Order: sequence, then structure tokens, then C-alpha cells
Amino acid sequence: MSFFTVCFVALFVTYLIVASFIAFFTVKIVGIPIGKKMLTKIVLSIVSFIPLYLLIAYLLSKFVSRDLIKLERSLRDLPYSFRHKGSWIKEIDRLSEAVRVQSRRIKEIIQTQRLVIYRLAHDLRTPVANLRNILLGIKEGVISEGEKEEYLERAIQQADRIGSLLEEALSEVRKVSRERYVSRLELCGFLRTVEEVWKLRFRERGVCLKVVCTGPLEIEVSPLDLEEVLNNLLDNAL
Repeated sequence: MSFFTVCFVALFVTYLIVASFIAFFTVKIVGIPIGKKMLTKIVLSIVSFIPLYLLIAYLLSKFVSRDLIKLERSLRDLPYSFRHKGSWIKEIDRLSEAVRVQSRRIKEIIQTQRLVIYRLAHDLRTPVANLRNILLGIKEGVISEGEKEEYLERAIQQADRIGSLLEEALSEVRKVSRERYVSRLELCGFLRTVEEVWKLRFRERGVCLKVVCTGPLEIEVSPLDLEEVLNNLLDNAL
């Protein structure tokens, strides 16, 4: 039995009870004498309508729940397809339209992310391969000491290229998602990770980079945005 059937049945039963009390007290106030036969007829006349009321409640509930069931079936195929022909109930129509809009947006996000991942994987192959060859050349002694400085510079260029590609891909994903991914972050540990990445570059400039934390501190933040802010800050400081 559906929720709507229960609601309609409860509504009709409540109506019958209230109507019975009103009829009974109205007769009492008017002063019409009611014998057992008259009372029996009144009760039977009211009870005889209960099956009709239940049938009406059942039909109405089926009529209303039919569109909701269709909407539920359409939702199972999200976000790849959504088909709903509409309903005579305006609220269900508005709900289906909102679902249709969100389904289209989710599909666009998925397609964009697939495209970004494909392009990123394709563009990363060359710099990653070049970086690997340079590192293997240095490790295996193929690159001489005189050439090592030149090839290290090339390795840095390839690493910068990888970073640029990743940042471009991240920017595309952010653009289509239109939101920040916020999570709980332990700030001290995060700052020490940033310190490990940057301290060598600071050391080259004769500057000491040190993170001082008195204890663990959790914050609600977008880790990617925070890292971007800190990287820009440290880069400007250098």
C-alpha cells in the first residue's frame, strides 16, 4: 500500500467520523427523537459509503503515484538519459524539469572530465618520457659530468611543463564544476609538506624556510586552493 493510499484513506475515515458526529449532535440539538432503528439506519448509511470512499482513495493514490513511479524509473538511468513525458501535477513537472537540468549538467561535467583526462594523458607522455630518459641517463652514467648541468636544466623544464599541464587541466575541471572541493585538513602537516617542496629553492637563495606549529590544527578548506595560494606567496617571496 502506497503512502498516498494511506493518506487518502485516513482523510476519508476522518471525514466520516467528523460527519457522523456532526449529524448526530445536529439531530440532538434539533430535538428529533432517534430510536434504535433510526440510529441503525444512520450508521448503516454511513458505513455503506466506506467501500466507495476506499475505492476513490485507491484510484486517486494510483493516479498520483503513477507519475512518481515513472519519474523514479527515469531517475535510474541518470545521468546518461532522462525521459519524462510530463504530469498533470505541476509539482512533479517542476521536479522533473529540475532533474533534467541537473542531469544535463552532470553529463557535461563527466564529458569534460573525460576529455581533460584524455588530453592530459596524451600531453604528459612526452615530458614524462623525456624526464625519465634524463634521470636514467644520469643514473647509468650515459650523461657525462660536463653535460649533467645542461640535462638537469632540461629536466627542470620538463617538470615545469608537467606542472603547467596539470594546472591547466585543474583549471578546466574547476571551470565546469563551478565549485570548490572543501574538506577537513590538518594544517600543520599540510604546511610541512609545502615546506619540503620549497625549502631547496629557498636554500639556493640563502634563505631558511621553516614551519613552526604549536600543535595540530584542523580547518575546513579546499586543499588545492590553499596550495595554490601558498605556492604563489612563496614564489613572490623568492
